[in-house]
Amino acid sequence: MLSTESPPILFNTTSCKDILLIQMPPHLTVLEASPFRQFFQDRMQQATLYKAVILDFGQTILIDSSGIGALLSNLKSARTHNISLTLWSVGTQVKLVFSLAGLEEVLTLESHTEPTQVLATHPPQSYSSL
Repeated sequence: MLSTESPPILFNTTSCKDILLIQMPPHLTVLEASPFRQFFQDRMQQATLYKAVILDFGQTILIDSSGIGALLSNLKSARTHNISLTLWSVGTQVKLVFSLAGLEEVLTLESHTEPTQVLATHPPQSYSSL
């Protein structure tokens, strides 16, 4: 019998002082949205540790409406905790989706950023997709 379970979604993170950097997966779709939302909410439980969160989209090539929903939910959570949320290295395709959804005014996109290699200061967190 073949397993129909998807492999766990990994979110590599590193932190420096009061900034948390999260490396986003190649896809932020219906499969990754719920694990991303849960992962981010878990980080917000430690909200007093951070003043800013950076989402590195350098590897992300696809985002759908579920991914956008998770991103907006996490933006709201960050704002509730007075934590700034910034998106780095947003590629052309993902930026087009943000533009079509009218999110360029809502999200903070840093231009002229390069994808980062997250240092293994924290082991990757994995969450099984539903």
